[in-house]
Amino acid sequence: MGKKTLAASQRTSHTLASRRMHATSLSLILPCYNEEENITSTVSDITTWFASAGITGEIIAVNDGSKDRTGQILEELRRITPVLRVLQHDRNRGYASALVTGLDAGTMEVLAFMDSDGQFRAAELALLLPRLAEAPFVAGRRRKRADPVMRILTAKFSGMLVWLMLGIWVRDINCGLKVFRRELWPAIRPTQVTGALFNTEVFLRLRQHKISWTQIPVPHYPRLHGRQTGGSPMVLLRAIQELWKLRTSN
Repeated sequence: MGKKTLAASQRTSHTLASRRMHATSLSLILPCYNEEENITSTVSDITTWFASAGITGEIIAVNDGSKDRTGQILEELRRITPVLRVLQHDRNRGYASALVTGLDAGTMEVLAFMDSDGQFRAAELALLLPRLAEAPFVAGRRRKRADPVMRILTAKFSGMLVWLMLGIWVRDINCGLKVFRRELWPAIRPTQVTGALFNTEVFLRLRQHKISWTQIPVPHYPRLHGRQTGGSPMVLLRAIQELWKLRTSN
């Protein structure tokens, strides 16, 4: 294939993918816990992408009992951002609970979620959305994880435990960027975990219901503000307890 023909083919493929993406109505869920320094830029990033990509959508931010000004900032943003909906937890219930609250509230044909700490860009969803033509569930996989070494090692250890205890092997299972068709949600909705094992239970339900999925490499960026909580000893202990619960009840 000549260079001109190849370039034309690539342009055609990009145009078709863009049309599929532009036709998408999207509910994008943001779980938020103590992200006062990141949440404004994250919401701005999403609204800018919505406008540039022609997305009909809504942002559903779930403040999971933050102890800082995250909830207040979200309410201020809601007043000036028509596509933003804000849901408040009266206390910290955990990552899975925040996502379930947001996904339950989604109204669009496609549901998605993204971490609110600035380590993903909304435009990366354009890599995932066209793949819904191939599978109803599309997960991101961080191409080069921009986290401290200890966090990366902890994630690898957790992934190994999931494989040993549940027989589920997904590269970068906890990547916080995923999209899927809303009709899947009742089948894959987690009911047994409230904390860090949201993605583990989702993939367990996908396997149980024989739902196909695919995975796409995505960029990952360093956290510029705030403190990560996913690798804390308490979070890890709770994750191990929830993993055992999944192992013994499924």
